[in-house]
Amino acid sequence: MTTAATTTETGTTGDPQLTNTTNNTATTTTNNSSSSESRKKPEFELGSTVFGKWKVLSELGRGGCGVVYCVERVDGAAVETHPKAALKAEYILKNYSETLAAEANVLRKLQWSRYVCRLYAAGRVVENVNVVCMSLAGPSLSWLRRRCPQQRMTFSSALRIAFHCLNAIEDLHCIGFIHRDIKASNFAVGYYSDEARDIRILDFGFARAYLSYRRDGTLGIRRPRARAPFLGTDRYCSPNVHKRNEQGRVDDCWSWLFMLVELMYGKLPWRDVSSKRILQAKEDALPTLFRHGPLEMYTAIDHLSALSYESRPDYDHLRGIISDICRKRGFKFRDPYDWEAGGVFAKAFEMPPADIATAQEPSSIATARNIADSPSQKSEKFDKGSPVIMTATATTPLPTAAMPSQTEPITEASRTAQSPSPIMMTPRETPKTKDLPPKAASK
Repeated sequence: MTTAATTTETGTTGDPQLTNTTNNTATTTTNNSSSSESRKKPEFELGSTVFGKWKVLSELGRGGCGVVYCVERVDGAAVETHPKAALKAEYILKNYSETLAAEANVLRKLQWSRYVCRLYAAGRVVENVNVVCMSLAGPSLSWLRRRCPQQRMTFSSALRIAFHCLNAIEDLHCIGFIHRDIKASNFAVGYYSDEARDIRILDFGFARAYLSYRRDGTLGIRRPRARAPFLGTDRYCSPNVHKRNEQGRVDDCWSWLFMLVELMYGKLPWRDVSSKRILQAKEDALPTLFRHGPLEMYTAIDHLSALSYESRPDYDHLRGIISDICRKRGFKFRDPYDWEAGGVFAKAFEMPPADIATAQEPSSIATARNIADSPSQKSEKFDKGSPVIMTATATTPLPTAAMPSQTEPITEASRTAQSPSPIMMTPRETPKTKDLPPKAASK
């Protein structure tokens, strides 16, 4: 069937600025299946052009919600250094959330952060297909960990990586959102050589605003639900999530802590525990979680245990713990990571160039697959059916933005120099309701 293509041009921040309906057409394949086991997925023809500037080169992967393609800029723009990007597409179906729409909304607000992919374009190429075009990411932290000997990183690499991951989580919290699915497969290193040491936080499909405007026009912490649905991956989520309590910033930090344990030790104590017993297993394991070191991390457990839903985690305190450990043990942020040349496990990552390219591609699109990564993760069920085949052209993608280096720890001066969005709270500012800006001030 043939339908008109509706496209949206967006700016680097804020909501879509221009909406046009074009005369471009898209060929789709209808689905006659009524099964609810798998969501039908859109498919672009290889060689077709999307947004008028991105040529579809290959499929990178697919997950429960959609498909990801590798695309290349072909409009003659000066993109010699980073010519390729990732194009994510999902079908819009009744009774299913628009994951890409939610992700694009968060990415727009986070373009000032050095820890996210650059958003080039987002919109609809046909009336029932959402697409997001963004910069490529390299291998996920989960992929890198599994390829280390004994499937664990050295303390040096794990702690330094966790330092940057915490910065990324704080940046997300600063714009009023929580992630709700923090884990190693939702972080990746940069794709190109000049950003290979950079960290990217991925997959904002489960993100939720924890701030809301009240009747008096002031911005405050969102009122928690009496019973919240389980959302996330049970291996990494906090005990609060198992109890169906509302997730707050502290729950992202608990997941970050569990992720660090897995990076250092190779597995979590409750990895093989059934979903019915995992809550008790987590609570029992906390007193001995870092029994093999570094013992200083028990201070982080004490801090997180004292926080409530409304509490703001002390990110400086958590970073300080990691910095102290690195200083005492002689870990330097300029040291190579385990998988880099000169790293402890560099030989384990040596392989022919062709094999490296093949191995990195699945990890570079972790956001397409991470919903299916763990059978324990809550995920939607979708209708089976033939994929939608389309050729489409649309509006101009968003301009790219340069990303600063992440070789050194982020300092107070460098973080406060970033340009926040209007609704973003200043990093490290205690979110007292009376100090939050009125609604009119954010416009």
